[in-house]
Amino acid sequence: TLEVEGGPIAAGAFKSVFRAEWRRGGSGFTTTVALLKLRGALGEIAREIEVFVKLGRHPHLATLMGVTTHPDGSTCMLVEFAPRGSLHEVLCQQVESNSVPSEAVRITVALQICEAMTQLVEHGVVHRDL
Repeated sequence: TLEVEGGPIAAGAFKSVFRAEWRRGGSGFTTTVALLKLRGALGEIAREIEVFVKLGRHPHLATLMGVTTHPDGSTCMLVEFAPRGSLHEVLCQQVESNSVPSEAVRITVALQICEAMTQLVEHGVVHRDL
């Protein structure tokens, strides 16, 4: 079962993101996921899902955990939940609090971005929003 917690935590032109609790089968195991409610033509939605499947698991990319249909008929993807939000949100919070990450943290983040982008390039995926 899937329980959505409140309204969207983020929204863009093609999707809205919700925090949800996903209880898998009869195991009682529950995990927090990001539910991406997709909007657009069916072909675009299929391509978005295909990209996640093609990329597979990578330590610096959100993992696709499942696909479902919203009661209103929209296609939804379940992906790993990032409790601190997107990298953009984390960096903005740093600026707003006048906090500067150490050089070691900045280098680690830069390396992780490079590793993630390398995964995309190796699978022929162009990221248009970095």
